[in-house]
Amino acid sequence: MPDNRLDTVPLLEVVKVVEELVDGIKPEVICTHHPGDLNIDHGVINRAVLTVMRPMAGRPVREHPGSAEAVRSVARRWGSVVGCPAAEGFESVRSIRSKGSSA
Repeated sequence: MPDNRLDTVPLLEVVKVVEELVDGIKPEVICTHHPGDLNIDHGVINRAVLTVMRPMAGRPVREHPGSAEAVRSVARRWGSVVGCPAAEGFESVRSIRSKGSSA
């Protein structure tokens, strides 16, 4: 794979390489990069790992973010942060204020 140019490789090709590694190594835990990492290769690897580790027969995933119980659990956690039964977290990427705004 080309260094610092994974964005030039179709995601499916990267997914296939990661899938071969996972199938060969059979790891118990996989840690990957944050999707917002500034290194373009890290973002591509994040997407490939998440694609490979999607829930499917023969590949158990604990507390997958898409499972109903996991979604409820995360909503309760964010709700506890803001003082309500459930909430959805978000990341503010950019904040634009008008001149003279104090908020």
